[in-house]
Amino acid sequence: MRVAQARASAGDVDGALFAYERAFNRSPGNGSLLKEAGQLAYETKRYSDATRFFRRALSLDYNDQRALRGLAFALHADGSRDEAVYRYFRYLDTNRDDYDALLNLSALFLDSGEYEQAIEYSERAGRADPAKAAPLHNIALAYFNLGKFSEGEASIRRALTIDRSGDSLRLLGLLLESQDKTEEALEHYKEACSVSPQFAQAYLDVARLQGELGQYPDYLVNAQKAVELFKNDDNRDGLEAAYWNLGWAYYSSGEWEKSTEASRKALDLEPNSAPPRFNLALALLFQGQSDEAKKEYKRAVKNSSISNLKADGIDDLQAALRKRPDLPGGHECLDLLLTEYGKLETQRLGDSGLTKTQPS
Repeated sequence: MRVAQARASAGDVDGALFAYERAFNRSPGNGSLLKEAGQLAYETKRYSDATRFFRRALSLDYNDQRALRGLAFALHADGSRDEAVYRYFRYLDTNRDDYDALLNLSALFLDSGEYEQAIEYSERAGRADPAKAAPLHNIALAYFNLGKFSEGEASIRRALTIDRSGDSLRLLGLLLESQDKTEEALEHYKEACSVSPQFAQAYLDVARLQGELGQYPDYLVNAQKAVELFKNDDNRDGLEAAYWNLGWAYYSSGEWEKSTEASRKALDLEPNSAPPRFNLALALLFQGQSDEAKKEYKRAVKNSSISNLKADGIDDLQAALRKRPDLPGGHECLDLLLTEYGKLETQRLGDSGLTKTQPS
């Protein structure tokens, strides 16, 4: 055991696990060796090894609480949801007030969309340690996903009295935004950026709302910041959304070529995303490239939902034509979008049996 511990301290995890194996082979009834090996594997994110060691410890003692807890944690981390739930339940039957186990189980239920159970186990975690903010954050997130925004707001405000973290400030912003409290939401997104200066998603939220509020210079600055941070995080989905917003920020500032460049970068990351392709088409129109714009509109329509077609295609082009009625190719492209919208609306209404209306 001392050899294994020494190797673990020196950072030689493979050597340490091998030493634990050899020590156990010499003392096959010593479950402590297996539990130490399992804990080392778990802490170094070798979850399959951790699962194996904890299972072996439980084969020696079916009710070993340390092994049962470790197995639940390792299975959870390794994505084995159903067995992890079973092991958490077994462990919590005896250890009802284990804060970490309760919080982990609530997070597992959050991840799997079982929001009522997430609330139940978060509340139990909160009772186990009332000084912690995480259970209140989980409850707020569950309420957010259930569409119970005022209940979520109350919970996250309680969490923020304990720990004013960037994640909780952003969640409060989302809950406020969902209640149409746009300017208050923006202030909390900004505070999230201040508290967590590398929080890329919070900068993107700030940028997005500034765009909606017409604060275009600030929109551009924060969209650029979001792009920079998502690049550092190597987050493709976030980077695609940031480039999409950056493209629209440049468009809103009248910088058509930069808008085109940013929109193309978003599409390099996700070619089937319709909103940045609508951005690209509109920017091309303003550069006098009506034939290319029409091609991009056609490509965007193929991958667009009816709501995106209306908001990002038709509405934006109609707004542009109100400012520039003589925009070359603009009316032709609008006719194309309206025709496609009519087809999708007819199909949707045919499926539902409702009556057709035209977009305004």
